[in-house]
Amino acid sequence: MGKKRNTNKVSLALPSVSALSAAAANPKGGGGSVCGRERLELLSEMDELESVHSSMTGGGADIGGGGDSDGENMEFAMIDSFADQVENAQDKRIATRTKALDNLLLVLHKHWIPDNVDKWRCAIAEIVEKNLKRTSEEAIRACSLAALISVQLGVDLENELCAIVEAMCQMCADGTAAEAVRAACAQAVGICVYLSVESRGHRFAALQTLKNVWLGMRPTGTDGTSLFSSAIASWALLLERFEPALISSTIDEVQPKLCAFLASTTVEARISAGEALCALFEIGLKNLGDDFRFRNHAELVDVLADLALDSSKQRAKRDKKLQRMTFRQLNDVLLTNSNAPSSSTSTAATVRFNKQREALALDGCHAKLLYDALCQLLRSDLNRHLTTNEVVRELFDLGPVLNEEEQAQKMSKAQKLERRTQLGEQQKQRNISRNKGRNKKMGGKHDFEDD
Repeated sequence: MGKKRNTNKVSLALPSVSALSAAAANPKGGGGSVCGRERLELLSEMDELESVHSSMTGGGADIGGGGDSDGENMEFAMIDSFADQVENAQDKRIATRTKALDNLLLVLHKHWIPDNVDKWRCAIAEIVEKNLKRTSEEAIRACSLAALISVQLGVDLENELCAIVEAMCQMCADGTAAEAVRAACAQAVGICVYLSVESRGHRFAALQTLKNVWLGMRPTGTDGTSLFSSAIASWALLLERFEPALISSTIDEVQPKLCAFLASTTVEARISAGEALCALFEIGLKNLGDDFRFRNHAELVDVLADLALDSSKQRAKRDKKLQRMTFRQLNDVLLTNSNAPSSSTSTAATVRFNKQREALALDGCHAKLLYDALCQLLRSDLNRHLTTNEVVRELFDLGPVLNEEEQAQKMSKAQKLERRTQLGEQQKQRNISRNKGRNKKMGGKHDFEDD
């Protein structure tokens, strides 16, 4: 659970911003480029960092930010043409269909428009089902669209989503399908079921499918890392919604096998396994009592401690740094809760949004899994949804949406002082870490000279 998100998790399809102006000028027109599978699989690391930074700081994605008026007008034009985009997404021509899908994705990323989505819910559900059976690029777009309408309407969409979730589960379990498609399905299933499906039968079927997907993978393999990361994260997310008896039997069954992935050859798989283990531990404490422990709890703590200190020369410097940072936090979770179950976990973090007016407290590994899943889907636009989307706000217990008067209020002096103190403490920790690194380098240099 380091500062940098797992880059091997597939980000669901997000169309380019250039699609906005073209669609506003010609809402019924076709054409446009298809963002291929390579764009989904090979997202640049810099773009990922910018997305995380924007999400964590409440930057340019805040509602009411100083955006360009022309851009705002185009966004409103896109909302007004929502019905046209739904129609075009059912067109027989692939270019028209793809362009309309991109426009729908763009609008749903940036705005919470439940009335529009509710009006066209049946048509959108049909679009998703049909596109899941088409090309890989269209299937990935369909997964993104399914997850986005789930974020828009929540449990009100259960009837339409159950068939879609079943289709995505079948594709996720299909070993002949492309890895990017299977990973996108796994990620979308987690979001759709967690937000919109109350039926235990459908939830259990999705849980079993995701479990079978990641259990069927080899810890020592280098292929399928993105699929493993998406499947294990969605599986751990959904397990929390079940009764204690099932949680207990599931943990006993899969926890030893999950520990084997801590020795995976890829750092992304090791981190995903570690995050899932800590989420399982929190779920166990919550549902099975404060005295809950894994059967191999002491051994697992030692393994996590070793991974937090790993300095193998066979691994890349970036991988070692990311792994050490992540597993230090994960090890603290097991140690802190083992010694004092009632205490808060050391992974608690605060995310400020809405121009620093509001704050989201991520007080555990499971909450962080949910936040990361929404980050993967919405990217920097998550801040907008945290501000205005009632479904997302209910997930994180943020209360009702602030009214216009509350939105216009400036930060109080106490809030500004708290913010400055927080930033100063962060800078202090960075300086301490930087100085430790310098001292270590200088110490090694002097040792070499002494020799």
